[in-house]
Amino acid sequence: MKSTDPVADDAAELLYRHGIGSVAVSFVASTFLFVIAALQTSLRASSVWWGLMTAVLFFRLCDIILWHKRHRGTVSDGGWHIRRFSIGVVSAAALWAAFPLSFFSHLNLSGRATTAIILSGMAGGSATVLAPVEKLSLTFSSFLICPISIQFLFSDSIDNKLLGALG
Repeated sequence: MKSTDPVADDAAELLYRHGIGSVAVSFVASTFLFVIAALQTSLRASSVWWGLMTAVLFFRLCDIILWHKRHRGTVSDGGWHIRRFSIGVVSAAALWAAFPLSFFSHLNLSGRATTAIILSGMAGGSATVLAPVEKLSLTFSSFLICPISIQFLFSDSIDNKLLGALG
């Protein structure tokens, strides 16, 4: 059955076309954050976060591969595919947001700055991949940047406040 919304079909095609690369980058970035947290906090807590992130990324990868096998070039019902893709992206974004909320107070300034750089890079890189769905792009970026920026702004150190203002 052909979709009645060719714009949604095209948006779904664009999202899924770049999905594998975005999952790969997310896996590498989450692994870096896991190492940072494991070195400065509880290995168990950081392992739980990384395990959850890896599980979400695995399910996203499975969804993307399945989509490529079934729908590439012949997208129908793009709205459904966009919603499904969005569930995976927002789930990952929630875990990205949970990282600074969980580990911020245990990280030294270098760990905090590295976390901010990684999350900012992920938010910036997502602008291209998620551009076909503006709300998804804004939601993902907000989940990544707002929690750590707010924590930086409300911390006692002037160095942290500067990083919060940059966010």
